[in-house]
Amino acid sequence: MELNKKQLAGKIAYGLLFCAVLPALGWLWSSMAATEVTLPLPQLRFLPALLLGCGALFVSAAMLQLWREGRGLPMNAFPPQEFVATGFYRFFAHPIYIGAVLLAAGCSLLFKNATGFYLLTPLFALACITLVLGYEQQAIRNHFGAAFRPALSALPAASAETAPFRQRLAVALRVFVPWFCLYEMFIVAHPNHAGFDTMQWFPGENQLPVIGWSVIPYSLTYLFVLLVPFCCTKQNQLRYFFITAHAAVITGLLLQLLLPFYCDARAVSSTGIFENWIITERLYDGAGAAFPSFHVIWAIIAAAVFSKIKPALRIVWWLAALSITVSCSTTGIHSIPDCISGILVGLFAVNIVPVFRFIQRSSERIANAWHAWHIGPLRIISHAPYSFLAGFTGAFIAGLFIGDKGALLFLVVATLAGGALWGQFVEGSSRLLRPFGYYGSIIGGGIAWLLLPALFNVPWMQAGMALALAAPFAQAAGRLRCLVQGCCHGAETHTVPGIRYTHPKSRVCCISGMQGKTVHNTPLYSMCSNIIIGLLLLRLWYEHVPLSFIVGLYFILAGLSRFVEEAWRGEVQTRIAGGLRLYQWAALASIAVGIGFTGVPAVAASPITATVDALSWLCAAGSGLLSAFAMSMDFPGSDARFSRLSG
Repeated sequence: MELNKKQLAGKIAYGLLFCAVLPALGWLWSSMAATEVTLPLPQLRFLPALLLGCGALFVSAAMLQLWREGRGLPMNAFPPQEFVATGFYRFFAHPIYIGAVLLAAGCSLLFKNATGFYLLTPLFALACITLVLGYEQQAIRNHFGAAFRPALSALPAASAETAPFRQRLAVALRVFVPWFCLYEMFIVAHPNHAGFDTMQWFPGENQLPVIGWSVIPYSLTYLFVLLVPFCCTKQNQLRYFFITAHAAVITGLLLQLLLPFYCDARAVSSTGIFENWIITERLYDGAGAAFPSFHVIWAIIAAAVFSKIKPALRIVWWLAALSITVSCSTTGIHSIPDCISGILVGLFAVNIVPVFRFIQRSSERIANAWHAWHIGPLRIISHAPYSFLAGFTGAFIAGLFIGDKGALLFLVVATLAGGALWGQFVEGSSRLLRPFGYYGSIIGGGIAWLLLPALFNVPWMQAGMALALAAPFAQAAGRLRCLVQGCCHGAETHTVPGIRYTHPKSRVCCISGMQGKTVHNTPLYSMCSNIIIGLLLLRLWYEHVPLSFIVGLYFILAGLSRFVEEAWRGEVQTRIAGGLRLYQWAALASIAVGIGFTGVPAVAASPITATVDALSWLCAAGSGLLSAFAMSMDFPGSDARFSRLSG
């Protein structure tokens, strides 16, 4: 009976946390954030009601199904007794999260809260994805075992079995609806021409005439593309569309988000049915979502998928894609650079599987390239260039905003010292005498950051922005060192293509005992996420977003990324508490710290103030050498603390 009371109290507390406390805190955050978003909101009157209605339907219907059929509540900590695969759960694995995101967007529009719509709702959606990938996905499989069945919108099987119509519909909804919503959000958020006009890149292109009748192949793109998933009668065909479409959507939208490009469409000089048709097309498109051209991207994907469905008509499909690509320019809606970038993204997407395999093979070669040179008692490990690159990159970027070279070197030393101390007390062992920890580096650098105004008279928030802009790129470079050293490695995988470590000096082999096993390439995952975070923060700096927001967003995004990464890592020494790995708790703390920073009174983003001279290069090189010594050089013959990096 006592146990039931504890469970009841836990369920009540869990329900209050997710249904009352967190939504209230989110609303408070959106209203108190020092960085107020002033982007225009969609003006469709019915949109708030539509989003709220659909969101409420998804949430209430899914919860009712879990109660009736699952005999439980929608709680991670207290999962239902039975696996539910009917109703909304037949089509979508997580309809409650979908509904919650729709409710957040609808509430933001209803109360005309741009901060909630453009800041809170996307971050909330990312948090839901993070929770699923970083915890819930694996927890569901472990809890329900053989009863687990993927939803119809999940990745189709790699078989020649028939794909039922309802599965094709579910995949189409999963691909097209999120893309369309995000694409239109970009259009609404960029009503003004700001940045670089791609129509000006090729001299004279903005003077080319608009060919009216070319709007016909341009508009036929919609039919050509929308038919694709419904024509995929086999599982492997639908799987190919699923993978290529997701690769294209993620890549294309990221480029539109990260790059300050727009396209000022060419003027229509005459009137007629085709010219009016072009003008109508432009009403539903926007200059800020032109590079790369999704018309071109979708046309290439459609041609590639149809070529697998009907190989005999391959030339027809690719001619259709070519005509659509040309029409993007002849209608004046897209520039030549828009089309070229669309071609590149499209070709990347349709070849994503071989590209990913090539990257994995290259990573595996790097991971097993461990060797060392000895100079007396000193050992120089082959990942020293990567450690140098990490230190050099971080110091150079941070130095652009911190003119005082003494302050910069102070930050570098404190960051390395913090990482070494964290690794020593959290992960150290008799075989691992000098490990490094990312969160220790954050703490060490943070302490030094707090001391900067007193010691060097460097503006506090400006130095914080410099560190936030530098950290993602430094860590991305440093992950190459992790590949060789074998630290931060992944857990064994049987579903996602991974890499194998075979070198006996790698920590994967000598510490974790996973020699020859296929593991997640978590250093690569971290490199990709950090590069994206770094580019996004640079874009925000370019848009003069306040410093506190840039710092806060770094902590939030780094925390979300690390939470997922930790779920796929397999280091045996990492502790687990409350069902989460130690660094997942640290990631949650990082998110909380980031939210706090967004409430700091806003200070306008500062331009590059330091002069790039010989001293700047020398300081960055010195930081790189210091990083290389700390992270890639050791004394293997000694048992003293901090003497060895590995056995």
